[in-house]
Amino acid sequence: MLRFFSHLLRWPRSHGFGVQSPSAYRFVKDIICEQYPYYAYASLAKKYPEDKVAQAFHQFLLRLSNALQAQHWVSNNLKTVELDYLKAGCKSAELSTSHPHPDGVIIDLEGLASDSDPIKSFYCRAVDQMKPSGVMIIEGIHRNRSCTLFWQQVLADSHAVVTFDIYDCGVVFFDATKAKKNYKVMFSL
Repeated sequence: MLRFFSHLLRWPRSHGFGVQSPSAYRFVKDIICEQYPYYAYASLAKKYPEDKVAQAFHQFLLRLSNALQAQHWVSNNLKTVELDYLKAGCKSAELSTSHPHPDGVIIDLEGLASDSDPIKSFYCRAVDQMKPSGVMIIEGIHRNRSCTLFWQQVLADSHAVVTFDIYDCGVVFFDATKAKKNYKVMFSL
């Protein structure tokens, strides 16, 4: 029910209306809400049968990987499904738990507990190592109160410049040449 109401409130910006920045508009239209089937959707859906929300997230990873052609991804929770979707977008993509200068970071907030949590330490370490052109995906930002508070801290972080709250995940860009802005949009399921 909460997802439905959130979708209604975010619907206008989910189609690019009200998004003034050309780069943010392209990101919303071409990566977050792209409707055309990509070349690998069918084979990956057959390999990893999952619900519509998880499938929409993983297809988003494929589109993002394809658009950025990011090779070095790090994650606090390595998942084969995510690696396969990233590789479908960029054949040279690698997913590991650490890299000196990652192009992309995926943080899964499952199990987020306290301020001394390893997930928060992983975030701080990743921000310090992140390339200015890098992107961070934070899964489960509205999973529970702790996750929502963590997302609010990310939004307040001076390093996080352009952010997208997609309800199921948050996307953070660190390009200091852009104006600080948060967009609330939804996947088109």
